[in-house]
Amino acid sequence: MKTPLPRVTNHNALAAILILATGLAVPCWAAVSVTSPAYRADISGNTTIQISAPGATSATVKCWQSDTGLGHDTTVATVTLSGGNGSFVFPSASYPHGPLVIRITAGTDTCYFQAYNTGGVSWKEGLAAAPVPSPAQGMTVAFSDDFTGALSISRTGAGATYGSHTVGYKDFSGIKFQDYEGAVNPFLRKDSYLRIRADETNNSTGLICSVAQDKTGFKVRPPFYMECRFIAQRATGSWPAFWAPSIPNGSEEYAELDVIEAYGNLTQKRYTAGIHNWPSDSARAYSLILMDGSIPGTSAAEWSDTPHTYGCNVTATTTTFYLDNVAVWSTPTRSEWNSQDFYFLINYAFGGTSGWPVDLSRYGMQSDMYVDWVRVFVPPATTALPVGTFKIVAKHSGKCLDWRTGWNVVQYADAGLASQKWKTADLGGGQYSIQQETTIKSIQVEAASTADGASIIMKNWLAGNHQRWTGQPASNGYFRLINVNSGKAMEVAGSSTADGALLDQWTIGTGANQEFAFASFTIPVGTFKIVAKHSGKCLDWRTGWNVVQYADAGLATQKWKTADLGGGQYSIQQETTIKSIQVEAASTADGASIIMKNWLAGNHQRWTGQPASSGYFRLINVNSGKAMEVAGSSTADGALLDQWTVGTGANQEFAFQSP
Repeated sequence: MKTPLPRVTNHNALAAILILATGLAVPCWAAVSVTSPAYRADISGNTTIQISAPGATSATVKCWQSDTGLGHDTTVATVTLSGGNGSFVFPSASYPHGPLVIRITAGTDTCYFQAYNTGGVSWKEGLAAAPVPSPAQGMTVAFSDDFTGALSISRTGAGATYGSHTVGYKDFSGIKFQDYEGAVNPFLRKDSYLRIRADETNNSTGLICSVAQDKTGFKVRPPFYMECRFIAQRATGSWPAFWAPSIPNGSEEYAELDVIEAYGNLTQKRYTAGIHNWPSDSARAYSLILMDGSIPGTSAAEWSDTPHTYGCNVTATTTTFYLDNVAVWSTPTRSEWNSQDFYFLINYAFGGTSGWPVDLSRYGMQSDMYVDWVRVFVPPATTALPVGTFKIVAKHSGKCLDWRTGWNVVQYADAGLASQKWKTADLGGGQYSIQQETTIKSIQVEAASTADGASIIMKNWLAGNHQRWTGQPASNGYFRLINVNSGKAMEVAGSSTADGALLDQWTIGTGANQEFAFASFTIPVGTFKIVAKHSGKCLDWRTGWNVVQYADAGLATQKWKTADLGGGQYSIQQETTIKSIQVEAASTADGASIIMKNWLAGNHQRWTGQPASSGYFRLINVNSGKAMEVAGSSTADGALLDQWTVGTGANQEFAFQSP
């Protein structure tokens, strides 16, 4: 640890001495102070702020102001000083609600005056105002804390959301991390913020850790995205941080992901993002992240000017750091991290192992960090994919995955071809292979790429992660297919509906071009009653040739016989009349009636099955590509059946049950 600099306790007196002794009119580095209101005071409305800067004749006052974007810096006032003293009015109502830092500069010195605006404009506060960052699109929230309720912190972490020390009590701050239940509790909930107060006199500051000393609590395994929004003060020795260590397995090295480490002693507008592998630290890597607006999409506000959001996305191959949802640095993910659990810490450290001297006398021996929120995203829970031989249907186009020439996977309209048959196999651990039945080639991401837009192709099975897939539940009966290697979703490129459109991978999103159904080739064959899911009523025939629904009465008119026509196509025949279900006049229009006629072997009389919810199928007409349904979702006896664009309604789902 570096030797601390000598303590100075009365900076204005020192400034005056230096000016008298040297005859210089330039104030020393700590000449500016606020004499009223008190440091860290609550303010509202038009607040008069009195300042002192011995030897200076003027001071400039700046503060970051809200707008519809990232905000902007404003000059609040230019103050003429008389005898080094002056005042200005701060219009609190025009500035963001909550924690503020008002920067007062005279000569070469700046005082970072912390205040809490009890009025003002609510700007980007709270999780409700926080957009889902692009890397977390399609993910689910595994942990979030908006600090709107009672704080849950304990020394060991037992019985609480957070512990107040690092695991193993390996604390590193020069001002000591204290406990929520202790005599010098550094934690307070103020509106929807967690305030962590550093108090040099009482040797107290704070840290929260998402696991307890026994390593129970919130932890997450890659892939994940975590982020935190906070503001702290640029003060001598301040060292605010948001970071995530991992828990090693056996003798493995463990990670430390420093999403942000900021240092109050540095004059540059920047912070550090980095990684460590402990205990050797042989692969340490870091980047100095500029906060001067030079990174596209970021502002010129530094970490002490206004709250910022700091994030980290960990995938199987790459760890990327974010500032206000803008990627600012990436580094490879170490292989052992993929099997380790990570937890997070937020702290307001001072000095200590950083080696920086600590001196809060300028600010009344105290300094505050305000945490707005913290949250962690993970991919949705995987779900079991059906195992067997299927056609795989894209939701947005209704077309089937296909192979024609070369090795690219494409989409084409359902033609019942062998090239549209795909065989899934369960590899264990929620992972699956998908093999083209004719070529016996497996679907994979080309060249094991992790990039958006990488092609989906077929190759011989090599058991690589780029050939392995997991399923995420999407809309009813559909799945997202996630590549194990890249963590990205298979999709029809550009949401094309054209025959021959290529498939690629892309960051998980919400588009229907990333949703696929596994259409069963095995509608049950035999004699059944066919039951509509939404009404619980049976397909029936009473008069004329319209197919209708009625409550189950065990009648012969409610018995239907299915026959396998090959190629995944089926006929459905009314047992009494020996008439076959078809779309009237071979129409392809929504709303066309479902009727019965003599069998003519036309495509309008042929049906395929798409698995829907458990035990139910959607019945898709081969000619139109549309789904049989109970018209208007009616639950009435006698309601007609028609066809409609394939959707997610229960009126398009039917079960084949023993009559």
